[in-house]
Amino acid sequence: MYRVKDAVLRDGQAMVVENTRARGWQRLVAKRADQSVSPTGCVLTKYGFKRLQCDVAEGSAACMDVKRSDDVKGWLAVVYD
Repeated sequence: MYRVKDAVLRDGQAMVVENTRARGWQRLVAKRADQSVSPTGCVLTKYGFKRLQCDVAEGSAACMDVKRSDDVKGWLAVVYD
């Protein structure tokens, strides 16, 4: 979970983390995620979990964001279908 413009929080999957020896990690490249429709009777969404899918741009390319480490607000555990 990371902050984008206007302090909006967005979910994404970490793809690349840039590390430096002196300062720890600095930047994160994330594949942007959007909420997805849940199948009927999904146990996880029944108990409040978010169902996410890759946000796709024109031409079927995944949308990516590059964020600074101070924009990251939390990490999510992910369960894949």
